[in-house]
Amino acid sequence: MRLLVVSLWLGTVFAAVPAQAQSPSTTASAAEQAFRDGWWAESGQGDLAAALNRYLAAATADGPVAIRAKALLHAGAVQQRLGKAESAIATFRQLLKDHAGEADLVEQARVHLRELTAVDLRQNYDEWYERRLFSEEVQSQILGKLEQLAGELVPPTSQSAKEQAERQNRIVRVRQEVLAFGKGAVPPLRKAAVGRGTRLAEDAVELLFALGELPPTEALWRCSDWTLEASSWQTLLRRRNEAGPLPGEPIDQRTRMLAAALAGPAALLQALLEYRLIDDEVDLTAVGAALLAADAATRKSVLQVLATPTAPIMIRRCLESALIDGSPTLTATEWATVSRDPLRFELRTVGLRRVIQRIGLRDGDLFDEMLARASTASGNGRMTLVNTAIEALSHCGAQDQFPWTLGRLQQFLHLAADADVESAPVFAAVRLREDLRQLLAEALFDDPQATAAKLVPAEGEGPRQSLSAMLSPHIEDEYSTELLARRWHASLHRVLTGRWGNYDEAMRIDALRLLGQSLHGDFGGLEALRAFCQDIQSNQSEAVKVAAQAVLEAMPGN
Repeated sequence: MRLLVVSLWLGTVFAAVPAQAQSPSTTASAAEQAFRDGWWAESGQGDLAAALNRYLAAATADGPVAIRAKALLHAGAVQQRLGKAESAIATFRQLLKDHAGEADLVEQARVHLRELTAVDLRQNYDEWYERRLFSEEVQSQILGKLEQLAGELVPPTSQSAKEQAERQNRIVRVRQEVLAFGKGAVPPLRKAAVGRGTRLAEDAVELLFALGELPPTEALWRCSDWTLEASSWQTLLRRRNEAGPLPGEPIDQRTRMLAAALAGPAALLQALLEYRLIDDEVDLTAVGAALLAADAATRKSVLQVLATPTAPIMIRRCLESALIDGSPTLTATEWATVSRDPLRFELRTVGLRRVIQRIGLRDGDLFDEMLARASTASGNGRMTLVNTAIEALSHCGAQDQFPWTLGRLQQFLHLAADADVESAPVFAAVRLREDLRQLLAEALFDDPQATAAKLVPAEGEGPRQSLSAMLSPHIEDEYSTELLARRWHASLHRVLTGRWGNYDEAMRIDALRLLGQSLHGDFGGLEALRAFCQDIQSNQSEAVKVAAQAVLEAMPGN
């Protein structure tokens, strides 16, 4: 009965008994014989492992295409029964690839694939999306994009400017479309990177780096454009353990740098220090930026090179450019060190800005050094440093969290008077905190003669920034501004009346001049200061009375 059932299933193509039981007159092909054995092991003996071996043998043996395709279908089904899902998927996909003309078998394979790759999108969307990225359909789309890109990269013999621009736009668009596939584009890009088309290979390497992937070592060896980007060197250093061996001995400086990068950051830094030629094959600034971003130990070594006067000037310039053009993660102290005596002036301004952006309440010495750099600078670059210091503080979101002291506020007042940029945001933030508001008032009246000489000089010699502009109270809204002005006037009154008895006549005149420049009369809170100026007019010298009257006249309502 079993033989009858099997015979009916197979039809008249071949008998359903093992090959060794057939008569010698049977002339079945090797594929047919292996398939029969596999079918008997599966259905007659229940030996799935033996059946799988015979089916796989039939798929590669000589015989009709239909039998070999059917063998793959049965092999995949057995793998599925054995729980070998990934192997089954690969077998069914091989059937689709090698025997696309066997429509019925292909459709059955597709049914199995849909079953094997089915995912509950409510729970496993990422898994489904990844499978789709590597599906035959999507991979074919990516290959099509790369073929299109390869065609666009070959310029015609003659093109107008408009045609060149249109072609360049198409190249950019196709590159973006390839990148949009994400990691699904990695396999075809790796294949293209080691292809013979130089232009496409260079582009494939660039696109792989853009995806954060490490291209094949052979491609890095043959291509050179990638060496111009710091991000490429960073990826190479970060993922160098995934790289294969070099295809040959380093033959020039570029391949020596590649070999050094594969050996690690320390070897790359040493190769950089030994670099002697300036050419277009390697951007040394890009290498320096990658080293600065590598790890703490490598960054420390790079900074030591910058602080070494005998280090090669060419390399120091490149490393300084990496600091200027990039955004390395340095501490405030490290920025202060590298910008103290650089080869390039621009690093002084960059370092000044970066240090100020990182200063905290415990960094008083660093703050003193930065203020001194701007205050004591000379020559054409002085104004640049002064403006840089003011701008850095103005754009910092925590001006009240700096280690302010009386002397530092006085020094900053003097800097602000010399600057071409607005400093009012800094002083407004400082005055929002009661203790700092009091300290700023003391900075004005501690030595009124010296402060007035700097901030309220004689007519025609005025500072770039007037004291009234520097101390403008305007903040979020009218009501908050009024509140700040009233509190500021109270601090001015408290400090001035407390020190008035210790001033001589000249100091009192200068103190009143400073007071007149520091008032915000439009917002009120002037009652106590008005009473003070009126009182001192009764028992002061004529010059002091005139100065007090000038303050009164500047107040609203007089």
